[in-house]
Amino acid sequence: MKTPIKTKTNFYCGDILKNLIPTDRRLKSLLLYSGQLECELSFSDYDLTIITNKWAIFEFWDCLIKNPYLIADMANGLHEKLNPQMVYLMQDNWPRFKDPYFRSAMFLLLNRYSSDGTISHGQFDTSNYSPLSGKSLINFCENYDLSKLRLNYKKAEKYYECLGEIEDDEVLLLPVGKIGASPLSIQTRIGHEVYDLNYNKLKNILHDYKKDFVAICCFNQKIMRDHSNFNTLLVAPGGEITSDPTKAAEMIITNLRNP
Repeated sequence: MKTPIKTKTNFYCGDILKNLIPTDRRLKSLLLYSGQLECELSFSDYDLTIITNKWAIFEFWDCLIKNPYLIADMANGLHEKLNPQMVYLMQDNWPRFKDPYFRSAMFLLLNRYSSDGTISHGQFDTSNYSPLSGKSLINFCENYDLSKLRLNYKKAEKYYECLGEIEDDEVLLLPVGKIGASPLSIQTRIGHEVYDLNYNKLKNILHDYKKDFVAICCFNQKIMRDHSNFNTLLVAPGGEITSDPTKAAEMIITNLRNP
């Protein structure tokens, strides 16, 4: 589902996940960013706890739940005053401001300005934001019960250091999105909102994981081959399962069986 946060990855598999994961299962998710899948499952009354080791992401969503109107008003006001040179400075310095709602407004602005949804780096275009962006944030918060979003911040350097938070009877949800699988695909970008996603590390986690899990990533032939021993579902952009790799936009990797 669409959320106020822009990202380079759009997830299409929400309905498939709701058919795959029994509603009586408790879930915990890592890698929160846009919250597309976390929101869809939470608003569909799944018992989902969202864990992130990124304070900036936790703070934005926490402030959004508490007072989206203040974030929208601040973002609109800042947008009117910022010039491009100031935006470059904000990319480096936005976490240093003391007020969490001001930081959350900057988080929203920089995310919308960005071409790919990042905050602390990358190209930007201030015309990507308008007062309608603030209005869409308010509409999202008024149309859904945000109290259903249960967020936990875990102080840890790496996302996988949070795996100990998942109980034996819980399903781990990993909305990975786009991840490079070749030896040359080394993540060099860093930032307060960027997870350290290393494919080989992720592959080892999934192969060694003893509890139930569901991971979602953009379709990749190598990733599909590497996880052929799991239940792998290919998802087309329309949100339906496909057996044709040429039509797949993303893939679900899980040790749950199809209902």
